Amino acid sequence: MLSITHHLARRLEIAEAEDGATCVQAQQLLDPEAGASSEPFLGGYLLYVGVGSPFTHALGLGLAGPVTNAEV
Repeated sequence: MLSITHHLARRLEIAEAEDGATCVQAQQLLDPEAGASSEPFLGGYLLYVGVGSPFTHALGLGLAGPVTNAEV
C-alpha cells in the first residue's frame, strides 16, 4: 500500500510546479509574441500563458516555508 507522507506530497507538488514552468517555456518557443512567462515565487512558480488559459495559475507556493500576507 502506498503511504502518502508530507515529504512525498512536497516532492509531487514541486514536480508539478517545475513541469508547469517547462510548459510555459515551450509556449514561449511556439509563440514568442503571446507573452507567456513563469516566475519563481515563494517556493513555487507563477505561470502566465494568457488571459483565460487554464495554464495561467500558481503552483507550489509556500513550499520554501510559511507565506505571509505581505508576501502575497
